[in-house]
Amino acid sequence: MAFRSLAAAAPVALLLSVSGCGGQSNSPSDQVDHAVRTFLSATGHEQWRAACDVLSRAQQAGLVADAKRGLLTQGASDCTSALADAASGSLLPAAARRQAADRELSSLRFSATHVSGVRATATFSVVVGSSNQRKSATVELVKQDGRWKIASGVA
Repeated sequence: MAFRSLAAAAPVALLLSVSGCGGQSNSPSDQVDHAVRTFLSATGHEQWRAACDVLSRAQQAGLVADAKRGLLTQGASDCTSALADAASGSLLPAAARRQAADRELSSLRFSATHVSGVRATATFSVVVGSSNQRKSATVELVKQDGRWKIASGVA
């Protein structure tokens, strides 16, 4: 599952935190970007329920299925515990992870957001760690119940 790589890498590199950037537009592209920001912010600050709220039903089910198959260390039974489990492998203390996420967030840039009906993609980049290297990622989203949800993670 592609998302697992985002969840597993998140504690080290992609567990970013993104603050709001002023007024929110209602354009579909801005709504998609906001969903990605919300997920990254929530995971960066270990707000697992908020992170799960921005995942599609299929993505949540896949994450839990991975946990039940033992692909995550704790065998989590729901999305929130599966995300927490995926992040638990980090060697950094939680405060240090949040601080790193806050530093990295300031460099977040969306380079492309494409919306077609109820499907969308968002490509973004961020400067990760002390290497000052910019890393890029693309996520796919679907509109469910009137809200954009992350359907696939970083490959």
